[in-house]
Amino acid sequence: MRCVYCQASKNGDPTKAKPHAWPLVSRLFKRIHIDIATPQAGHNYLIIVDAYSKWPEIYPMDNMSSTVVIESLRNLFARFGIPECIVSDSKRQFVSNDLEEFLNSNNVKRIKSAPFHQATIGLAERFIQTFKRAVIERDSFTSKDLENFLMGYRSSPRAITKISPYSIVFNRPMRKKLNTLISKQSEDLQSANQRTTELKVNEHVYIKFYNANTHCWKAGKVSARMGPVTYQVTVDGKIYRRHIDQLKARLIILPEREEEQNQP
Repeated sequence: MRCVYCQASKNGDPTKAKPHAWPLVSRLFKRIHIDIATPQAGHNYLIIVDAYSKWPEIYPMDNMSSTVVIESLRNLFARFGIPECIVSDSKRQFVSNDLEEFLNSNNVKRIKSAPFHQATIGLAERFIQTFKRAVIERDSFTSKDLENFLMGYRSSPRAITKISPYSIVFNRPMRKKLNTLISKQSEDLQSANQRTTELKVNEHVYIKFYNANTHCWKAGKVSARMGPVTYQVTVDGKIYRRHIDQLKARLIILPEREEEQNQP
């Protein structure tokens, strides 16, 4: 038998226990994992990850007090409801009496992970590593960068489920900038297909005239239809031939009658 001093000073760590996965949860924001990330010196963020959807929240911390943590959790609760339990390590912000009182008042159980053993906190720590890589890639990390990072992460399918956190939370895919561009193109195409492809004789129009390096529009009047998409237009007594794509409608504003002009 070795003496207590020999046992304590023995090199190496004990054999690691088999990783124990967190129990699966049955609904959104039933259990959340929280931690604090410091990807850059002097910049601290409260990280919150929902165990069910993997939906992340990032709150910049003006200071490292438990008050900031409570305010952030209160904001989260207002938007997603109150969880049943919160998983955190034993950082001083998470073990304060104020936070304990806040959680108790909302009937939230807090589960403490082992200190310096991030495998037990899992979700938040893995997300922090992803977040840190995103911050390190930039010389400066602005609030806009943070919003773009969250949008990208929330809309990206997870490796195992193949479903994005956003789709799980809102039951629909996120509408992003690319979607708006595609939608705009579809609307423009539909509008072009629906545009009037027929003009009437005597209809007032603008006709396109071409100069050396530019073009201009002049007022004219349809005098005849020459073909399915070709018209004869009169401008200042002269006749011109144009394709319908070189013509556009012109609104004629009639002068008001004298009695109408005098009305307020």
